[in-house]
Amino acid sequence: MNQSNKLSLLADSIRDDLKSLENIRPAIIDQQLFTFLNNVRGFRHVVRHSYDYDLDYRRMLLIVDDIETHYNHLVKKIIAFIEFIQEHVKRIEGES
Repeated sequence: MNQSNKLSLLADSIRDDLKSLENIRPAIIDQQLFTFLNNVRGFRHVVRHSYDYDLDYRRMLLIVDDIETHYNHLVKKIIAFIEFIQEHVKRIEGES
């Protein structure tokens, strides 16, 4: 798989995590996290593939400054998702 396809799969995966699947699962991330992760993904692409490109340090600093806040938010969302799955499993096991 080439790099372009991998980046496309990552973008699709992030978009899928934003979606709630009715009667199956809640969204894993919210719009705020989607925007941040998509910005980080785009910035990573620029850094990785633009050796002669002048980096936008202001943009880089904005992303770096937001990492801790968004990381903590992401951890909370993932924990909530895991708890949802655990409750769902308990309900299924209780029905059998």
